Order: sequence, then C-alpha cells, then structure tokens
Amino acid sequence: MGDGVFETLKVVDGTPFAMQRHLDRLRLSAVALGLDAPADSIVRSACDELVTAWVTGGGGDARLRITVTSGVGPPGSGSQCAPNRRWC
Repeated sequence: MGDGVFETLKVVDGTPFAMQRHLDRLRLSAVALGLDAPADSIVRSACDELVTAWVTGGGGDARLRITVTSGVGPPGSGSQCAPNRRWC
C-alpha cells in the first residue's frame, strides 16, 4: 500500500495550469489508496497562498507539487489513519 499521492502542476503567469483536473486526479488516487483527500477548497487556498508568495517575491513560472500523505510514519506503514495528514 502506498503512503501518499501527488500531482505536479505548472504555474504560468501566476496561474496553476489545469488545477481542477489535477485536483480530481489527486482525489481519485487518494481514494484508491484509502487516504482521505482534503476538500478542493482547502487545497486551492493553500496553493493560491503559495503562488501569491512566489509571484510577490519575484518568482517567475514554476512547478507546484500537491502531496497528500497518510501521515507520519515509515514508508509502507499502513498508517492511513494517522491524525497528522499533510498536503500542499
């Protein structure tokens, strides 16, 4: 069993490309591994905050990686019920 899933998006002119498609695929992958995916609104908000900070700091085009994990634990731990899930 995997401990996490991720999606990587390109960011062009301060806008993540195909955000909804990536969020849909992230959710499907998380469910397939028995992980709880955070609500799209939470992920979007975190991504918006990161991209805004990047652009404000003078950053140009970038890659944005969104990760959902099962929480703290060794790889293959089966710890999908761990309370410390992390994302974005």
